[in-house]
Amino acid sequence: ILAAALSARALPARLLDARALIKTDDRFGGALPLVEATLTELRRTVVPVVEAGALAVTQGFIGSTRDGATTTLGFEGSDYTATLVGAALAAEDIEVWKDVSGLMTADPAVFAAARTVKVCSFAEAAELTYFGAKVLHPRAIHPAAQADIPVHIYNSRQPLATGTEITRSAPACANSIKSIAYKSPVSLLRVSGRSQGREEFLRALLGTLGRLNLQPLVVAGSGSQAALALETPVRSGAREADLLEEVSAQGEAELHSDKAIVTLVGEELRRDAKLLERVTQAAGGIRIHLIQHGPSMIALHLVIDRGDIERLVARLHAQFFSQLDTAIFG
Repeated sequence: ILAAALSARALPARLLDARALIKTDDRFGGALPLVEATLTELRRTVVPVVEAGALAVTQGFIGSTRDGATTTLGFEGSDYTATLVGAALAAEDIEVWKDVSGLMTADPAVFAAARTVKVCSFAEAAELTYFGAKVLHPRAIHPAAQADIPVHIYNSRQPLATGTEITRSAPACANSIKSIAYKSPVSLLRVSGRSQGREEFLRALLGTLGRLNLQPLVVAGSGSQAALALETPVRSGAREADLLEEVSAQGEAELHSDKAIVTLVGEELRRDAKLLERVTQAAGGIRIHLIQHGPSMIALHLVIDRGDIERLVARLHAQFFSQLDTAIFG
């Protein structure tokens, strides 16, 4: 439709089928692009069209396996398409148009007074999207970051709004954090190992989860005990029993469902000497099952009951955004 509309206005447009350009694995419904193969195909096909002075038009969200089967990239997959195309073309800038004004200090669906984050780093954006910020596909930042291409997120409903600029490094911020994200539902797995050493215990436990295609989002442990928050929680009693049976080889295991991860992200977070004190004060009365600062030093993760998301996000927002650095927040 877009290519036809451009052509009707005497603009030289050429439609290129994304299924011939975006090569993916076979995880239908949530396929991951084969990045090098995709970039090679984009450069081979799209660059000559652009160099000839035409407007290259393609679809977002879809791709195909090496065998030609159509795949989809999952929620917000068009963002990933855009950054892959931008990286392949060595673009000066990548624009992504959404129905919100960029990254926000919190999800406006759970905290209506959230403000726009006008500028943040690739690292901050990657952490936020991975841990639940829905404005971009979780992997969309990586092609742009690898190619060092700024990404701008704009609001299609408010085209004059500032939006968010994402670059390699963001200016210093007077606030400790840039945004609060959350991911739910998750499950919390607690395992008390037997007599083996810590490294052997964790290696065996993570190996078991890997064989079950379960990727831990947050891992904390000491000695032969570990607590892990798992994405895509077990959805049936049978699968839950299978998981516990497999993990029991490493020790006594408990699985608690209906949890959430609330994540605070900011480059300045690591320099806030009172960070944990402020978080604890804000969370008063809300049970925190697990807290982890790292391995990324720009993120702090809290595992809580799913029903406490809105209450905790509101309290953390009041704690960390009572005053705003106007150079960073809109």
